[in-house]
Amino acid sequence: MKIEVNILGKDWKTNGKRIYFRGYIVQKDSGKVLKDIDDVKDYIFDDYHKSLEGEYTYIEEQEGVVCIKTDATKLYPLWYRVFADKIVITDDIYSLVTEDTKIDKTQRKIFEQNGALLGDETLFKDIKRVEGIMVFYENPIENYTNIVKDNPDSSFYIASPTDETIEKEFCKAIDRAFDVMFSSLSVEQQIVIPLSGGYDSRLIACQVKKRGWKNVLAYTMGKDIEGEQNIAREVANKLGFKFVQIDFEKVVSQGEVDSVSSDLKKCIDFVGQGQNFEWLADYYAIKYLRSMELLDDSAVFVPGFCGDVNGGSYHRKLMLGCETSVFDLFEKLIALRFERSNPFNLFLYFKLCFSVNDTWNSMKYFMEQYLPNKILNACRVPFYFGYEVRLPFFNRYFLEFCYKLPVKYLKKRIVYNEVLMKYYFEPYDVCFKKKETPKSTYIKQYFKSYVKALLPRCLCVRNKKYVDTVQEIYLATGMRKELVSKGLMKDMDDYLSANEVMSKYLLTRIKERIAKEG
Repeated sequence: MKIEVNILGKDWKTNGKRIYFRGYIVQKDSGKVLKDIDDVKDYIFDDYHKSLEGEYTYIEEQEGVVCIKTDATKLYPLWYRVFADKIVITDDIYSLVTEDTKIDKTQRKIFEQNGALLGDETLFKDIKRVEGIMVFYENPIENYTNIVKDNPDSSFYIASPTDETIEKEFCKAIDRAFDVMFSSLSVEQQIVIPLSGGYDSRLIACQVKKRGWKNVLAYTMGKDIEGEQNIAREVANKLGFKFVQIDFEKVVSQGEVDSVSSDLKKCIDFVGQGQNFEWLADYYAIKYLRSMELLDDSAVFVPGFCGDVNGGSYHRKLMLGCETSVFDLFEKLIALRFERSNPFNLFLYFKLCFSVNDTWNSMKYFMEQYLPNKILNACRVPFYFGYEVRLPFFNRYFLEFCYKLPVKYLKKRIVYNEVLMKYYFEPYDVCFKKKETPKSTYIKQYFKSYVKALLPRCLCVRNKKYVDTVQEIYLATGMRKELVSKGLMKDMDDYLSANEVMSKYLLTRIKERIAKEG
């Protein structure tokens, strides 16, 4: 069986010897940043370095074999399809679409209900995403299939887990994650921080200040309903960063959102790639910042995705206990989001719950098989405009540390909140506390979401109380109009959330692309 590697993106590096690389990796011992293929190729598959730090995808073609390694962020994704006579690997999923390509009905339902797919699944039948380490064989040896997967786990260990030890080790893990990130940047680059009133983006801002970075832009989006934008503004002012508040209803005209522009459709295709809808707020925010000439050509976006999750936010929201398995976590997570009011959905629900790999650490499964698919729709938008992205909270060392944290430290985010306040926020006088959500509120939300998933959608739509904080329903006006005209929405108010609208629109784009490519 022949193997074809078809790399179409212009940002990939190649040495002309059937090796491709995108991103960067960091040597553990020396801290040296490796961005050139010749430096990377002798290092990346070494057994000692299975848990590399950095954000990267590496491809090496050998005689009859293709080896690929990608990090947990999936920032530079690859897809593959097994045909009758060949395996094709590419960075453009639509190049794998043929006249017989169909949308996978099961994955479509999961996508509609959950807002994201799991692991290597896509909305296309027979097309998968490359995960972890994968080896593709032209002629599989005995006891091997054509494709071999390896998801290496590290032997990270927290010795003597006292409160003091945990605090010190947590600081060490945080600092290491940011040391790796900053080592990959040049001091001339502009750092752009989507700054909310939360702890994750505030930590990024403090780390940027700590390293004396001069060229920094912070911005926030949408309406200030809970006072978080005021906190963001105060943080930026204390740290001396330029701050921009983007109110879309003021800076994006009704005429711009009344229809879906050709450029937005291109961005949706680029970001979506058969797995993700696009967060419209990120697209319009970057367009606005560019129109105001606030972004340098070399700007790098550093969003604060998933820091709070590593710190334990979902353990509290899902009321997880000390002996939580992957099954427990997954079952509760899906139960809150999966509509089970008809037999087919109920069947899929149980099928999903019993499909998880219980040999994974529950946090590891959540962080590497679920969340990357939830955030890629925002992370890839800067790529569309030609900018870089860094995700410090997906640093390998930091992830492995959080996987091994005792659950008692995660349930109330004790370590995460206290360490950030004490060691990172106090030195810069940015200890603005968000109003803590009472446990009773989480309990009410949990059972309300669970019951809501059992009710018919029409009843939920009729009684929805949707707060459009980021103004994406406004930005999705054109999408809603198209969906109504195609009979996919009854009227402009036939939605449960902006995510539902954007998910439906992506599905229509995929159908159009299948028809076009086929």
